[in-house]
Amino acid sequence: MLQSTARSRWPSLAARLRVSPGARTLISVAAAHCMIDCSANVWPIFKKLAGLDLAAAGMLVTVTTIVSVGLQPLFGFWADHGHRRRLILVGAAIGPLIVLLGPISRAPQFMHHWSGYATMALILLASGLGISIFHPPAASAVGDTSTKRRSTMVGLFVTTGMVGLGSSHLVFSTVYLRTSGHTELLLIPAALVIVLAIRWCRPVDPPPSAVDWRDGVRRFAGLFRVILIPWLIQVLSTASLVALHFMLPELTQARGQSQWWVNGGATLLLIGGNAATVIPAGHLADRRGRRHLLAGCLTLTIGLYYGLVLAPSLATWQFALLVFALGACVGPVNALMVAYAQQRLPENSSTATGIMLGMAWAAAAPATWIVGFLVQTAGLSLPTALAWMGLPTCIGLCLMLLMVIRRDL
Repeated sequence: MLQSTARSRWPSLAARLRVSPGARTLISVAAAHCMIDCSANVWPIFKKLAGLDLAAAGMLVTVTTIVSVGLQPLFGFWADHGHRRRLILVGAAIGPLIVLLGPISRAPQFMHHWSGYATMALILLASGLGISIFHPPAASAVGDTSTKRRSTMVGLFVTTGMVGLGSSHLVFSTVYLRTSGHTELLLIPAALVIVLAIRWCRPVDPPPSAVDWRDGVRRFAGLFRVILIPWLIQVLSTASLVALHFMLPELTQARGQSQWWVNGGATLLLIGGNAATVIPAGHLADRRGRRHLLAGCLTLTIGLYYGLVLAPSLATWQFALLVFALGACVGPVNALMVAYAQQRLPENSSTATGIMLGMAWAAAAPATWIVGFLVQTAGLSLPTALAWMGLPTCIGLCLMLLMVIRRDL
């Protein structure tokens, strides 16, 4: 009786809110994206809180990211054959498992043993697979809610993820420090978001069809060639960003900032800059075109990156301004490149998203191990190591300018 009453109340609640089916899908997917990306950014702050070896931590996340995130195009291809809702829900359920890292740190001897690293690798791999499963169908579902404003919709999708990314360090470190490592408590709010997605997420699925994987491989190769140069730009710019994200707690501490900044304040500000500009940039790109906007954002990104990394000393307000401005310039690049790929491959938008997000992040993942190796093993100073890691973005800018000159964007 109680169950039937609850079921009858839910539709009436939705009706009273006057939320259209498309808006419900948008809200539920956005909430799930925020949760998923909050999980995706936990490792950099965890490795500092737990005192892990930088080179080992970098290698661990590199391997698991390549394996898990590199599969995004596969899940995107599957989603394009009529399985978007199912993949969104499965990904949302698996992605938050990374919060199980906290309890492992309560047993330091186990954590620093090979078996502890193997357990952490399995958790990272499971969470990474959830993230990979979620992103291609979710981005396509949001983009398809308004094909005339696809850049704006994708920008909104990216912005909700940025909120999760930006708050991840503060949320995780706060729960970790106040509960002595019991971060599994974060699974409770994650469960509430999943329930919302189960009730409201109803994306427009392509007609179900059988998947011919041999033919799919040939088709995928053809699709990949269409967006090869934008993908390379995405990889190169992401590599520098991944390295900075991985070492941001250490860089913040080296800059003499307070513990609040180290434990997540800097990340919050960096991602806050992302979130502040992604939607306006998407709207501007829809109205005026994306060529010069992308080139300008990438140029400013390089200058601000080296200003943050190489400045000999920074006051707190200068540090905060540089971090926020860097985030504001980086944010639009990712969203606009994904929107461009979806526009070039409209009938395979989930696959395009998987290529631009999954394969790009997988190809950029070695940057975490490289920067950890340069600092921990090669003995370079942190600013010098990060300066070297900024070079890929410079190469990406050259490719971007080539596309602008050829009017390919």
